[in-house]
Formats: sequence, structure tokens, C-alpha cells
Amino acid sequence: MANKTTAPTQNLVIAAGGGLLSLALGAPYIILFMYFAQLPLYLVGLSLGPREGIIACLVAFLGSLFVFGIPESVLYITFQILPVFLIVKGFLTQQKDSSGKLGWPTIGSTLTALILIGNLLLIGADLWFATLATGLETYIASIVEKTTALIPTPLPEGTISLLIAFIPGLVIVSWLWMSIINTLLAQSILSRFGKNLRPSPSITTLYLPPWMIWILLGSVLLAFMGGHIGYVGKNGILISLQAFFFIGLAVLHSLCQKWKLNVIVLIGFYLLMFLLGWPIILVAFMGILDHLMDFRQHIDAKRT
Repeated sequence: MANKTTAPTQNLVIAAGGGLLSLALGAPYIILFMYFAQLPLYLVGLSLGPREGIIACLVAFLGSLFVFGIPESVLYITFQILPVFLIVKGFLTQQKDSSGKLGWPTIGSTLTALILIGNLLLIGADLWFATLATGLETYIASIVEKTTALIPTPLPEGTISLLIAFIPGLVIVSWLWMSIINTLLAQSILSRFGKNLRPSPSITTLYLPPWMIWILLGSVLLAFMGGHIGYVGKNGILISLQAFFFIGLAVLHSLCQKWKLNVIVLIGFYLLMFLLGWPIILVAFMGILDHLMDFRQHIDAKRT
């Protein structure tokens, strides 16, 4: 009888502790640790379940109200707590298939949700600054100019222009990657100790809803309109392309499995991709092609 009551209490204590640890890591004076502020929340949610994950998020949010104040808490809940809530709930909520059998949800649905939220954050920021005296692009330009003025060696004008053009998208992409990396790290740690609630899904099973291509095409269309709408469109392209980049990685992993390449080859390609930069564009383009033509299905068919 003691065990039945102790386990839930212990889980609540762990959840609260995870929330407080996330709050400590998310403090603005510890910049390096801020990137891992989500990790304790993911560790709680992915090992104990969505309920405990929500409790950890709630403790972190209430603590942020007390420590940081309302403006900083809004940012904290948006960029740190919201993705954890969505990923943990989406990752662990089992669904019935057409035959009525319970199964784990696809990781594509979670990635899609993050991409959509990223675009909504971008649109929300643009609408917010549109109500002020200056627009989003003007505000970003002033911040970039003030920041670059402090650098001893002046940056080229082209670099400054690129920063002004894409900083909103880069911030949201950074948030997206931060969420994904913390999720993978938490799942890896839990799997290592046998505490994970669901098996780690393979990236080769990643697919997006068919309509996701229209989100990308819509951003491209907006980019040609100019003004603050065009500004949103350009940054929306950057955000939406992240989904197809992951599809491209799924294609890459499928090819490596088909050709039975050593994992060292795959690691080498990852290093080459991030050192050179341009292969990232190639992988994203490959992801778009696979999304439209589904040639990964033919790869899997030939492998079997």
C-alpha cells in the first residue's frame, strides 16, 4: 500500500524539481545554460508522462512569474515551456489506427506543430510591431546597427543587410533546433538508463502532411510582396524550410541503410554539411522533392 502512494508523490516531487531546475537554467544571467533550460522538463515528461511534464512546466512558469516578472515570463513560457508541452504530449499520446490498434504518434506531426507555431510567432511579432510607431524590420535594423557599432572591426554592409533581413527567422529557427536537440538528448539519456516511456523513433519514418508544401509556397508568395508582408515571407521561408531539411535527412538515412554504409560515413557527411554550409540547402531541396514525389518509398521497397 505504501508503494502505491509513494510513487505518485515521488513523481510529483521529481516534476517540481525538474521545473525549478529548468527555471534556474533559464535565468538570463546564465546564457550558456539557457540552451538547456528545457532539458529537465523533457526528462520529466518523457520518463514520467504528460501529466508530470505539465506539472513541471507549471512549476517553472509560476516560478518565472515570481523571479523574472510578467514580461520575461511571457517570453519564458513561449520559448521554453510551450514547445515542451507540445512535444511531450504529442510524443506520448497514443492513437488508434484504422484497425483500432493503439500506436505511437508519428514524429512528423510534432515537427509540423513546431513549424506552424514558429510561423505564428513570426506573424504575431510582425502584427505587434505594426501597432507601434516602428515596424518589425525597422526595430531589428536599429538593434543590429547599435550592436554592430560596438564591434571593433566593422562588418561588411552585405552581412549587416543579411542580419537585418533574416534575424527574426534565425531566432525562431534557433528556438526550433534548441527544442529538437533537447528532446533528442533527453530521449537518449532516458533510453540509456531504460527510463523512456516510448521507443525512440527512427528518422526514416518521418513524413509531413501533404499540405505542408503550401505553407512554404505561401511564404515564397509573401516574400515577393515587399514591405512588412515581404519581410514576414522571407523569414517564413527560412522557418518552413527546416521541416523539409529534416525530410532530406530522412532520405539520407534511408539511402545509407539501403547501401549499408558505415555510420562513420553518415557522421562525416553531417560534419561536411555543417562546415561547408551549402549541403544544407541541398538536403532541404532533396526533402522537398521527396515530399512531392515520395521516392523514399521506392528506396524502402527496394531494400525489402
